Amino acid sequence: MIKHLLKIAFAVILVIPVTSFAHVAEKDTLQIIHPWADEAEQGADSIVHPTFMNNDEHKEYIIIRADSESAEKIVFLKDKEIVDVITLKPGDILSDEDITVQLKNVKDTLKEGQTISMTLYFQDGTELNFKLGVGQQTMPE
Repeated sequence: MIKHLLKIAFAVILVIPVTSFAHVAEKDTLQIIHPWADEAEQGADSIVHPTFMNNDEHKEYIIIRADSESAEKIVFLKDKEIVDVITLKPGDILSDEDITVQLKNVKDTLKEGQTISMTLYFQDGTELNFKLGVGQQTMPE
């Protein structure tokens, strides 16, 4: 019994630091969990891997565009087709399997460990500026 409890305690000790340091960008009840981008050569495209989570039971978030100093432009794709907006209904969780955020024509080579900035613009006139790492293991400071 004691061995079993020690194993559980050890597992909890290992998991808590990982989850407590996960990078999250927030706007009200909208969270963007551990956004990161693929490496890319200058002039190429890079995929951003965010998880969008709308924690509001009533509010809808509509992202109308995104910008980054690191790319010529940013496009949203759903089912490989460009879409004008990302709509997050109350309680929605969208991962990079649901929506693709693509940096087009990156201005400088993106290498693992770097950090870049990105701004999301919402239909209500507000915006969210945040940092994301290049490479899945990169955590912005």
